[in-house]
Amino acid sequence: MANIQGGTNYAGAGATTLSALIPIIYEARDKVAREPIGLIHAATRDASESQAAVGQTVRSPVTQAATLTAITPSNVVPNTGGQTLLYKDLVIADSWAAPVQWTGEEQRAVGDNYEVIARDQFSQAFRVLDNKIEASLVNTMVAGCSRAYGNVLVSPFTYVANSNSSMLPFAELNLILDNNGTPDGNRALILGNRAMANVRAMPNLYKANEAGTDELLRLGAVMEVDGFKFYKSGQLDKNGHTAGTGTGYVTDGTGAASGSVYQAGETAIKVKTGANVISAGDTVTFAGDTNVYVVASGVTAAGQTLTLAAPGLQQSAADSVAITVGASYSPNIAFDPTALILASRAPIMPVGGDAATDVAMVLDAISGISYQIAQYKVYRQVHFEVGQAWGSLANKPEFAAMLIGN
Repeated sequence: MANIQGGTNYAGAGATTLSALIPIIYEARDKVAREPIGLIHAATRDASESQAAVGQTVRSPVTQAATLTAITPSNVVPNTGGQTLLYKDLVIADSWAAPVQWTGEEQRAVGDNYEVIARDQFSQAFRVLDNKIEASLVNTMVAGCSRAYGNVLVSPFTYVANSNSSMLPFAELNLILDNNGTPDGNRALILGNRAMANVRAMPNLYKANEAGTDELLRLGAVMEVDGFKFYKSGQLDKNGHTAGTGTGYVTDGTGAASGSVYQAGETAIKVKTGANVISAGDTVTFAGDTNVYVVASGVTAAGQTLTLAAPGLQQSAADSVAITVGASYSPNIAFDPTALILASRAPIMPVGGDAATDVAMVLDAISGISYQIAQYKVYRQVHFEVGQAWGSLANKPEFAAMLIGN
């Protein structure tokens, strides 16, 4: 249910004025028809960034893997175990409001229909903000997955008669996550509407004796398959990744951490001889390596260094190994919730308040996000804003894998 914190007058302009609209906002929240927002539901929420200003960077320390040492008895305590801490930065980058505005003449013109129309306007405000947040999470995770699996020419889970190929993505995504050390038990699979439609068409999931449940047949719901909890996102298909145009690039061994060969685990790969852009979110392969890597940050010219998402290379790459940039794709995301952090809060009012005559917070039961509703009474009209500020971080790319398709 919604959590209403009405009655707070930030501008000191008299009694609460949103009270009469609270029932309408309740109804708007309950009746709105929205696209699915699976990334919002599956992400880890972090309240520690709630006080950060828009544009402010919040640094979170990240520990590195431990190094083993042989135990050798000695009368001196070993000087081992020290680490240089790495950091991940989260920025409250977005602050948006969905406005609803009425003049007195407009209210009079619609008469008794005002409450119905206002309800629908608030419905659309919640919807557009949810979709905006969800789309930003798609963009965050497209460059925040360790590796990818799939065929950009085929929609994932497309059923093929007398074949188990439609089930293969579950196994391959789990393989990537297993090899990266991702914990079991809480893995999520966020699918676009097209991929989810294909899953719903898989015959074995309809058979209660094979699926172990009749929830898909009776309720149209897929709850969990092969260790993945299922979510849908209406923004994955709408925010497909357009691949960069990089071509002719090869590895430049002079950028390797030691010698001229990049070792497994390295993420910074210097390039040479090529041209054009390799973009963040592009998929790349290295000659002789079957893994499909995701680019965390790209290059625009030879001599620069591209960064692979952690944990980096799965096998060594010598000098002058050809790099191939994959085609554009529609993403689907498999991850442990700790791989994605969403920090959201109400837009901050200035000390002493602004011109708002009343401000209330509404906890949306669908997204679980508390939205700020501010009312401004101006000359012969009233202006409402439904607002939210947020930032996101691909916190652990090694705990995320991408399923690509068309």
